[in-house]
Amino acid sequence: MLSGAEWQALRRADERYERERGGRDEQRPMGGIRLLRPPGVYRAQADTWLLVDVMRAGGYARGATALDLCTGTGAVAMAAVAAGAREVTATDLSWRSVSAAWCNSRLRGMRVHVRQGDLFAPVDGRRFDLVLANPPYVPCAQVGLPRHRMGRCWDAGVDGRALLDRMCDQVEAHLSDVAWPW
Repeated sequence: MLSGAEWQALRRADERYERERGGRDEQRPMGGIRLLRPPGVYRAQADTWLLVDVMRAGGYARGATALDLCTGTGAVAMAAVAAGAREVTATDLSWRSVSAAWCNSRLRGMRVHVRQGDLFAPVDGRRFDLVLANPPYVPCAQVGLPRHRMGRCWDAGVDGRALLDRMCDQVEAHLSDVAWPW
């Protein structure tokens, strides 16, 4: 678990990394066009692009109906569209993230259905060929999950699994018959 000082050091290192790379991580899948990111919305960074690279390399999105949970700026959802997904839906609990994902996808002429709500709740009853997610996964000192600001993007309970466990419990009900059998 990270202390307050360790969190600040981590965030300073992240900001320094972004400055040194000239923001390229944030721009990478969108052809050098910056993503809109209001305050409190997760910045697409190395873990985002790792997920995108695996999706692309495996050809998992091609022709698929895809769901992007915890979408943030919508970078993963838009990468799924670019990788040939037939239909993409993105969800996030944060209204700011939903707004950012909607604006980013529309500015690039990409059709992404963006829905506000907790994980699978906005798509209840629907099934997808591919479910993608880059959820908060960092352990934090507080027991409950934060409701506002950047803590919502990072903090995932004392063991870092608050959202991961819920997603794993619920994903099977949302996978189509042609989904990859992980």
